[in-house]
Amino acid sequence: MFFPHQAVEKALKALCIKRLGVYLRTHSVMRLVEEATSIVNIPGDLVERIKRLDRYYIPTYSN
Repeated sequence: MFFPHQAVEKALKALCIKRLGVYLRTHSVMRLVEEATSIVNIPGDLVERIKRLDRYYIPTYSN
């Protein structure tokens, strides 16, 4: 589920950049979809499916 998360994240970031002129420094698709729904109509069932992807995000840390 890594690649679907990445694809949705990049698409939502591109939408926010294009429509809002803002680059959101987050990997949370939940946060990104909340911003995106303020500018486009995303069906509720799709929003719920997108939000589920956050469970599969694995953060990496560099020391």
